[in-house]
Amino acid sequence: MKQHLSDILSSIKECNSLLDNGAIEDAVLLSGEALAKAHHFWASAINNHSESQHEVNIMAIAASIHCYALALMGKTNDAYSTAIGAILQITIDNNRSRNIDNSMLSIYTTAAVSLMRILSEKPPCDSEAKEHGTIITRYIASLLYYYYNLIGNEMPDSPYLESAYAALNHLRQFTSIETPSINVLGQWVSPNEPHDIIGDLIGRSRALSLLSDIYPLKTTIMNIGDKIPQSLGFDMNGNEVLSSQFAGKKLVIYFYPKDNTPGCTAEACSFSNEYSQLRNAG
Repeated sequence: MKQHLSDILSSIKECNSLLDNGAIEDAVLLSGEALAKAHHFWASAINNHSESQHEVNIMAIAASIHCYALALMGKTNDAYSTAIGAILQITIDNNRSRNIDNSMLSIYTTAAVSLMRILSEKPPCDSEAKEHGTIITRYIASLLYYYYNLIGNEMPDSPYLESAYAALNHLRQFTSIETPSINVLGQWVSPNEPHDIIGDLIGRSRALSLLSDIYPLKTTIMNIGDKIPQSLGFDMNGNEVLSSQFAGKKLVIYFYPKDNTPGCTAEACSFSNEYSQLRNAG
């Protein structure tokens, strides 16, 4: 395994020790950093059209521990948001293995527990919101049931089975569990190919304002005239990049108005297309 991925695994092991010792806040911070790094390496592999099996596996493990730590800390919305974001990214990747499925069982369990807490503390008011909540709960329950059976057969010693079973028993009080297929807008979809399920799940979660941020990386909003932050992120080897490292040197940083819009993609492409001009300018 690549060294930078091994380093992330070491951080995850440390997170487990922190949780065992009750240092939940420290575990949240360390697991969040591990997830951010794992997401970075996974995204790089996807963008470079490289094999991403190891990267998505590490990202799934990091996501499972970070979601769990967030839930223990009482950050229910963050736990749900991070879980759904991880589910989306792992689904997009399409790599499958027993270890990834085991992490998904943990992630779906945290998503289910967090969703139940959110809906009990702030129940949907109008009929449309109630419908969204009902369908989201059915999706989560059915997908959790799928992974529970899958891991129960493939990894009967998984430490996540007991908590998943408890979550499923709780969910059965509020929703039906659909198996082997799940009804998505009148179409029956296999949980083994859940792209349509996840798409509708995210849309309905957004409609209920359940997703604060489905990506693990922190976003800094800056205004014209602000100084750039000291921490600029991580390089391809997982090392933190600091603005102070470029003191006295020329540095190009580009900003964009909002994530998931055509503008950021067009701007990034323009830097690639005009790279020779930047080189000629020194």
